[in-house]
Amino acid sequence: MFVIEQTNVDFGYLDVISTILSSGNRITRRGMEVMESRGVLILDNPRDRVVQNPARKLSPRFLAGEFFWIFLGDESVQTIRKFNSKMSEYSDDGLTLYGAYGPRIKNQLQDVKKKFLDDVYTRQAIVVISRPSDLLAKTKDFPCNSVLHFNVDTDNKLSLTTFVRSQDLLLGFPYDIFHWTLFQESLAVELNLGIGKYFHVMSNCHIYTKDLEKMENISSQKNYERFEMNPMITSPWEIEDKISLSFYSENLDTSIGGIWKDLLLASFSSFNEIEDRAIRKVSECWKKNSEIKKSFLTQQ
Repeated sequence: MFVIEQTNVDFGYLDVISTILSSGNRITRRGMEVMESRGVLILDNPRDRVVQNPARKLSPRFLAGEFFWIFLGDESVQTIRKFNSKMSEYSDDGLTLYGAYGPRIKNQLQDVKKKFLDDVYTRQAIVVISRPSDLLAKTKDFPCNSVLHFNVDTDNKLSLTTFVRSQDLLLGFPYDIFHWTLFQESLAVELNLGIGKYFHVMSNCHIYTKDLEKMENISSQKNYERFEMNPMITSPWEIEDKISLSFYSENLDTSIGGIWKDLLLASFSSFNEIEDRAIRKVSECWKKNSEIKKSFLTQQ
């Protein structure tokens, strides 16, 4: 088992990948060979949450769109497939996603807030994603993340520990870290607290051997410009109705500012108007890669 502590998600990502590549165990699960281990990644600065590795090329539209989909308690395929068409493949009925986090955590996050308002140092601020019924569910979308545990440390900063059942390092990791640390900061702002460390506890952390070349390429990237996200000024719950209307209509409410404006713009693919340097960096990389692909296809 490994324990890695880093200042930002990019450095942590590289360390976790290198650890799996160098000392992971090879095993075949569900007919697919993987290299795997278990471990913990600790991020000292959860605001530095955006993987900007040029070989990973995150989709800014999916990064932002999936967060809002979760935050608003949505589970519909119709909504999420606009940001990632492959999500439809995990639906059992073509309409919803069984393991969608939104409906599982939306009300619990409000209960966690109440817990902290009653006792700021409570150890009971737990959001349980997994359900007992999941164990026997016949589904293509078994939740990979299981529990969120929020704590206020002695320095009055809100930390978050996420317990992950199964972590795909290539596909899921960059998005999971982004979403949970954004919820961490959202709750910290809502409670007027500082933002503490983030702990990502992975019971199984794996790389499919079919993805080894991609992961080796990602791990070879060492020197590239990167940025942390701007501090959050307003919690999303303060402007939830405005976020919801903007998100579903794809028409920005101009009274929304800060990172919420930038993330909504990213979900609309309005990349040129984004001010946050971390989101803008990912958007520019994605746009450039899309233009290269389009040019290549045009020449065929």
